[in-house]
Amino acid sequence: MEASASVYCFGSTKRLSRIFTTAAQALRSEDKALLERCLAVGAPDVIANTVARLQPPDAAALLRAGVGRLQSRPRRARQLAAWLQALVLAHTAYLIAAPGPACSRFTGFRG
Repeated sequence: MEASASVYCFGSTKRLSRIFTTAAQALRSEDKALLERCLAVGAPDVIANTVARLQPPDAAALLRAGVGRLQSRPRRARQLAAWLQALVLAHTAYLIAAPGPACSRFTGFRG
């Protein structure tokens, strides 16, 4: 993907599809640079739709990646908060019930 995610028409179906595809590919291949391009998108509707379309294992990978970025650079909290909030809202059931290492870093959050 050569064009920046911000180049696409705001709110268009093509843009949503492109960002979702890019995010899923970045998560599965652990491509940090590609994931950063997705995380640079700040439009709430695009974020919510992208996160909602992720498969549960990809959602867990995005959660780990997002939390890792927050731990290493807390100043990015505002940028990452929208992604993490949408992620938790869309995939709570999986994230809580995921067996094994999917969310093992987050077991302390369980009630």
